[in-house]
Amino acid sequence: MESYEREIKYLTDLYDSIPSDEEIDFPEEPESDLEDLFSNHSTDTEQENASDLDDVHGLEEQTEDEPDRRLYYFGKDGKKWRKFVSTRNIRTRQENIISHLPGAISEGKKAITSVDSWNLIFDNIVNLVVSYTNLYIQKVFENYKDQYDVRLTSKEEMKAFLGLLYLSRIEKG
Repeated sequence: MESYEREIKYLTDLYDSIPSDEEIDFPEEPESDLEDLFSNHSTDTEQENASDLDDVHGLEEQTEDEPDRRLYYFGKDGKKWRKFVSTRNIRTRQENIISHLPGAISEGKKAITSVDSWNLIFDNIVNLVVSYTNLYIQKVFENYKDQYDVRLTSKEEMKAFLGLLYLSRIEKG
């Protein structure tokens, strides 16, 4: 690991020893000489090469908005990497502030088993199924001769029926 750290220090010192664009004194060429270097037609690659040439010769002035090149490493693909850790006292945007922790709330926190969670989700649905099933049973009650064959259902019966449906699906698999 020490050789890695030595290599990084060596490369950092080497990079810092390279003079920046401001430190290199190139003779100022008149603009007419620069115009002779380029043809009259313009393509994207020539424009890129022209901007690269300006950067190399220091003809493009550094504005106050442009950061100092000595504070960054630049990759071959143009990616800019900071040499030093940025300050941490940056304000967090309002949309990135978490006002509540993710997860279950109120009754959901009390559910310990999977059956408790299932009851929280499907309890109202089971109640609706039971009530509408009982309405249908009352409607067809008169069609049966023996009233002992027709009985109203309950919540427990419906849960048992749904449990059997789950079990049959698991077994068929």
